[in-house]
Amino acid sequence: MATGPTRAQMANIPAWVQNIGESYPEESLQHTVHLMHWQPNSQQKLKGENLCEAGQRIMVVGGGLTSAHVVSVALQQGASHVTWVMRKHLQLKQFDVGDVESLVGRYSHVEHGIKMDGQAYLRQFYNERSLHKRLAMIGQARKGGAVTPEAYIQLQPFILSGQVEVKTYCQVHEARWCYKNQAWSLSLSTGDCWTGDKIWLATGCKLDVNQDPLLTEVMKEFPVQVLDGWPCITESLKWSEGCPLYLMGQYAALQIGPHAVNLAGGQAASMRITEDILRCLRKLKMDVRKVKKIVLSVEQAEGVGARVRRSIGRPELRNLDPFLMLDEFKVSKPAGFPDHPHRGFETVTYVLQGSTAHEDFCGHSGVLQPGDLQWMTAGRGVMHAEMPVSDEPVVGLAAVGELVKAR
Repeated sequence: MATGPTRAQMANIPAWVQNIGESYPEESLQHTVHLMHWQPNSQQKLKGENLCEAGQRIMVVGGGLTSAHVVSVALQQGASHVTWVMRKHLQLKQFDVGDVESLVGRYSHVEHGIKMDGQAYLRQFYNERSLHKRLAMIGQARKGGAVTPEAYIQLQPFILSGQVEVKTYCQVHEARWCYKNQAWSLSLSTGDCWTGDKIWLATGCKLDVNQDPLLTEVMKEFPVQVLDGWPCITESLKWSEGCPLYLMGQYAALQIGPHAVNLAGGQAASMRITEDILRCLRKLKMDVRKVKKIVLSVEQAEGVGARVRRSIGRPELRNLDPFLMLDEFKVSKPAGFPDHPHRGFETVTYVLQGSTAHEDFCGHSGVLQPGDLQWMTAGRGVMHAEMPVSDEPVVGLAAVGELVKAR
């Protein structure tokens, strides 16, 4: 399962939103977890259904790549002006596309006056056995949201023209909705005021496994420890030893590290999961045992004109209880196994070649094709017949075992 905190319940809502005293239209203030479900299909275009109307003034709060995307959406839909507010500087950074070893500098960190490069920081993370301390290290290593150069280049002309205003080191102090003007009035930490039509929050989400509908059901069946919303999964990234569900992405960060959400983290997680699955498959394989005895099967007559080669069931192999017989049969028309009784045993038939019809006195019937496996239980007794369907010889295996309750 490779997912992250995208549910509406996990949306990171700033405190100033919760302090808004007036009620306001729901569509006038939305988080990106709601906006992301909007798809510009042909039907919506015909109806003119957009996230904003032409000429509206939009505020986007947040400094990550998602905020850049929604700024672009606002411009595409005709917003007259977009105010882009972020609490730090606008950070431009390319995606992390390398492997773990190439992350030098990405998670560099100054600790006790000593600068640690990315590799050293990850080594320290893996050596730390306390999950509480690992969680703190993840918070230290993550440097907040960033925008890719490609996304910024698309917005740069609008920033230069003034249609998009970037306010760095800025936060919203207070927001009020004016019913008379049907508009927002915001006071900012820079001392400025903003008046506009819509506010879009690109403030990210807070991971909380207890808010994930799928994983809450898993939690009921397989409870695990949760630290501030983060699941404490196994080192192999399995939910728990008794639950064969593997997690990737942010849910695996306590084991993979702060880069779990990036491509390098996905690579590291994939390797762990693959190794664990292969280990489980090796466990499923049977132990190799030495051959105890070799027995040559002997051909003999059975049914009407049919020949079988029998191994189990001969006098020298009568101590393999509960197995009674193991035959390889080859039958051609008109030979076969017409009505004959079965009582107190189980018959397993596997067809290798040809087709054979089977029927019992209870009216059960069918045709076995190559690759078909049939189990027939005869407790108190049944009359049964097996006959070839075509001129092609029928070749297969039949094993007979005694039913314990029928003894």
